[in-house]
Amino acid sequence: MSNDEIPKIKTMVRRYKSSLPKLTIFILGPGEHNIDPYAKKCYSKRCQIKNELARDHDTFFLEEIYNEARNDGVDVTNTLDFEDILIKKEADTVIMIFVLNATGLEAELVAFSRCPELAEKMWVFYDSTYYEFGNKNFWHVNSALDSIEGRNGRIKPFTESEIDSCSLLTRVKNMIEQKRRALSILPYKKYQGVE
Repeated sequence: MSNDEIPKIKTMVRRYKSSLPKLTIFILGPGEHNIDPYAKKCYSKRCQIKNELARDHDTFFLEEIYNEARNDGVDVTNTLDFEDILIKKEADTVIMIFVLNATGLEAELVAFSRCPELAEKMWVFYDSTYYEFGNKNFWHVNSALDSIEGRNGRIKPFTESEIDSCSLLTRVKNMIEQKRRALSILPYKKYQGVE
């Protein structure tokens, strides 16, 4: 390859990347004010995932949208209904980092799993120790995970070492890129007419 071909190749690659759709991604998981140290680590990973995906996509924490809506005087008394409508209308994908010691996550997981339109957008990454510690008694969580997987959502375990390293981030990025490439070749209502 000659040196004058390199700029042309880079231009072609740049055009290809710019033709891929920009996704709207909501990232759920442990919040900033969790008491549990592991949930705090998961919150930090959640922030890292959001920042990394924001390079090519619109990424949001639902609590940020909720707070902004409340500041604008929008009645968001029923948080789950508000989130339900947002996800149905705005999100292409919802990533959830699920750990048991994070306030509110169980309720969101169970509520969102009941609606097919939401469940199919959900990618739940759950702590692999969830099943190891005999949590099979959490029938509502197990049922929610089964429901999401049965409605074309994805559920994937992760380990604490993946939180400490970048491997969970890499997995999420790869999955998002796969979806992005698939949407670029399939007819998808949100992106019809995008060049």
